[in-house]
Amino acid sequence: MVKRTPEEIQAQREAWLAKKAAKKTAQAPPPAPAPAAKPEPAAKPEPAAKPDATPEAAPKADKPAPAKPKATPKPKAAPKPAPKKKAAPAPEPVDPNISRRELLNYAWLASIGLFAVETVGLSLWFAFPNFKQGEFGWAFPIGSALNVLPEVNADPVPFTDGKFWLVNLDTEGPNGEKRKGIMALFKVCTHLGCLYDWIPVTGRFECPCHGSKFSLTGDYIAGPARRSLDRFVIIAQSPDGSEIQTDADGNPLEVNGDEILVIDTGQRILGSSDITPA
Repeated sequence: MVKRTPEEIQAQREAWLAKKAAKKTAQAPPPAPAPAAKPEPAAKPEPAAKPDATPEAAPKADKPAPAKPKATPKPKAAPKPAPKKKAAPAPEPVDPNISRRELLNYAWLASIGLFAVETVGLSLWFAFPNFKQGEFGWAFPIGSALNVLPEVNADPVPFTDGKFWLVNLDTEGPNGEKRKGIMALFKVCTHLGCLYDWIPVTGRFECPCHGSKFSLTGDYIAGPARRSLDRFVIIAQSPDGSEIQTDADGNPLEVNGDEILVIDTGQRILGSSDITPA
């Protein structure tokens, strides 16, 4: 078998194709005249037939690597137009008469609200006082009656922190009524609120401000005061757990002497106003 080179094979194929094309042209009828048409793109030449692969075939020439097409740069996106700011609506004309009226209404409502808040705050403060036991305005324990009570009809014992005088009575009132038991007299004069004192020489309470005078029982004697001395409720707790306390009129409380005494400085009983000023 005669070996052919690739050039001989290519030349033989081109001669065969030319002969075939000439034969088709001779057999085809003459074409009718027609308007000029767009020229068709030339047919791509068919690749040459590959030679028989044999062990003795010449090595194929290396084909050049196809060039990579250049990447087409992407067009940059056009910047978005900035949103148009909406024009602020023109303010409506304000009637000066209405504005003044509204201002007065607001001021009136604010004053009413402030007054209501103050009233509620004061009410809550009085309803829930922030006092502790042993402070004025709350329960004031003073201990066993045997240890704290003065002698019967003797000078009263002052309790400065509790703002009261503790007296032990067995006598009569200004109208001859019996006064027996213990009392806690508020240390403030019923005239204008001065602090009165016990004067042992005269045996009575006297106010240094305006001269009001009261007996050991707290009853009015003389001066500008308009009622007898106020007194606090006394609670006497017995060893068996029972307890007694001052009545609503503030009369002396009779005790046995073994009780524990608690003075409720949050419960003040006003002195009698059935008096005849000097």
